[in-house]
Amino acid sequence: MLDVRNLNGSILMTNVAGSIAANSVNGRVQATMTRVTAPKSMAFTTLNGNVDVTLPAATRANLKLRSDMGDVFTDFEVQVVPSGGARGRDAHVHRPRLRPQGPVTAANQTPAASVYNQES
Repeated sequence: MLDVRNLNGSILMTNVAGSIAANSVNGRVQATMTRVTAPKSMAFTTLNGNVDVTLPAATRANLKLRSDMGDVFTDFEVQVVPSGGARGRDAHVHRPRLRPQGPVTAANQTPAASVYNQES
């Protein structure tokens, strides 16, 4: 597992393979993956910034996607699972172009943001 953390700044990962846990406090988290190690769970989180994750076609994975003060962008179909708690809320899931492969499950831990689906 690749464990990436940054306090003040973005995390940008391109052409990464395996499984990832990426967390930034102040900055965006962006990952473009070429291969996912199944059935590993992965996490992409930030307090202040956007989360943008691109996965290979036909990927099946459990992901934690979270941004407290930003938006979440994906290129895959997302099944939002509410996280509960006082801060949780239903996310707005936008899927203008769905990729038929999947599914990917994302925990809804984005209290002040929306989840967007964008196929590249």
